[in-house]
Amino acid sequence: MRRTIFFALFFFVAVAAQAQIEVGLKLKRLQYIAYEPVVATLTITNLAGRDVELRDAADQHWFGFEVTTGEGRSLGPMMKGASEPPLTIETGKTVTRTINLTPVYPVHDFGTVRTFSLLSNRFPDHTSLYVRVENKDNGVVYSTFSLGRSIASDDPEAEFDRTNQLHVLHCAAPRSWAYARIGLNGELIERDVFMESKSRPHLRHTADGMIAVHGGMRESLIAQSPRDPAPKLSTRPAEAPVDE
Repeated sequence: MRRTIFFALFFFVAVAAQAQIEVGLKLKRLQYIAYEPVVATLTITNLAGRDVELRDAADQHWFGFEVTTGEGRSLGPMMKGASEPPLTIETGKTVTRTINLTPVYPVHDFGTVRTFSLLSNRFPDHTSLYVRVENKDNGVVYSTFSLGRSIASDDPEAEFDRTNQLHVLHCAAPRSWAYARIGLNGELIERDVFMESKSRPHLRHTADGMIAVHGGMRESLIAQSPRDPAPKLSTRPAEAPVDE
């Protein structure tokens, strides 16, 4: 579940017309869970060659955001915020501000809802697991593809991380587990195989809201592990002397 939000920064500069101000706006990522803090980092650099002062002019605030949805609808602030105090920036200096937009703008509304489905298809000699990503509201299917063979007696594990990506872990063969990570538009982002060792692999939420595979051993690591080398002739024990 996500909403596409477009941010624009506006400010009014109460300085001479020849002043030059460089403004940057960054977000850590483009997708957020509802009610999660949407933190914007603003940088303002003074390239004017002299100190400048940013302050309100008449009824216009020198600092603010314009937020619109992907459909072009403007999102006004939920409450009128206090005016920012004047800001003086020395020549050649950069000022950084960090703003949490979640309590100010209604960016927590749900946007386009994706439906993820796990499907099984039984063939004469095996069963395959499929994933489908669609928007049931408008009937759009973004993708349907196979995640590989599946042992029907073991139910697959499926978990969403904090970015709404789907993680699937299913038994593909005895002691072999297939892992896949699928994006919101149905793209296969990651695929791997884990072999059962002392314990079978399983999905687990991490402290940062992501998903990790715990237990088992990644097949690629098994392939890279060094094998016991064949003994050299010089290391073989000397033959016992033969009695005359």
